Amino acid sequence: MSLKKIIKQLKFIYRFDDSYIDNIVNELKYEIADEINTLTVPRIMTVDKTLDSLINDRKSICRFGDGELNLINGKSIIFQSFNDKLQQRLIEVLSSKNDQVMIGIPRITFCSKQNITDGNKNFWRKKGNRFRSAILPYIDITRQYYPAEVTLAYSYYINYDMNKYFSKFRQIWHQRDIVIITGKTVFDKITYNIFDNANSVEYIYGPSRDAFDEYENILNKALKTDKNKIIVAILGPTAKPLCYDLALKGYQALDLGHIAKSYDFYKKNIKTDTKNVNFFDPD
Repeated sequence: MSLKKIIKQLKFIYRFDDSYIDNIVNELKYEIADEINTLTVPRIMTVDKTLDSLINDRKSICRFGDGELNLINGKSIIFQSFNDKLQQRLIEVLSSKNDQVMIGIPRITFCSKQNITDGNKNFWRKKGNRFRSAILPYIDITRQYYPAEVTLAYSYYINYDMNKYFSKFRQIWHQRDIVIITGKTVFDKITYNIFDNANSVEYIYGPSRDAFDEYENILNKALKTDKNKIIVAILGPTAKPLCYDLALKGYQALDLGHIAKSYDFYKKNIKTDTKNVNFFDPD
């Protein structure tokens, strides 16, 4: 079967029945085997090793998921309306070569999806090319990158040691003082707070949607923080330039997205791929 025919069949199956997709992909691997050696992909660390780096190196991290990549592509998302200035800031951060800032990009778009849940697997297979086109022009293929899904292991992976995963996350701020910058309602429904092992926790609140509209105000509040404290941003796309700017000022700033909700779901044994659970909806 020619590569063109396989792609045509792949498109046909996507319209009617996703259950055959893995067989087609396996066939596709052999069809393009001769071309694989010419494929160059970014170096993206595993989730587990990324957590080790966050624990030991105390660097900052900015993660680019589908929302940020859609904004780079000029599209609004549920958390944030498109904004020219935000688009340019996201490109600036994604292009960064600052060694103190770990840049997270979706590992799932460049690596195997064998251990990924069906919903995420199918989403990234359908959207992967669009998102790669938003990443590749702005990164240095020779640099080390990190998985944007480091905060989403509970939602993404089928077989994974979640107890070890969340224990490692909690080591980052264990007995340290932290400041959390977040939307006003993010923690309202959370019973099990992943940050409860910190020495102290303070909150700076911003809007749950379109937070970039108040960027300067949020940044100025954050800059009043003692630099010995960790700053954790749970603020959608705005967290990327925010953590980047704070890192340049000497803070350890962590863009951690859905980690608080993930931990709460894990402790409550709620599966994120259940039809009645809108895990990625705004809080």
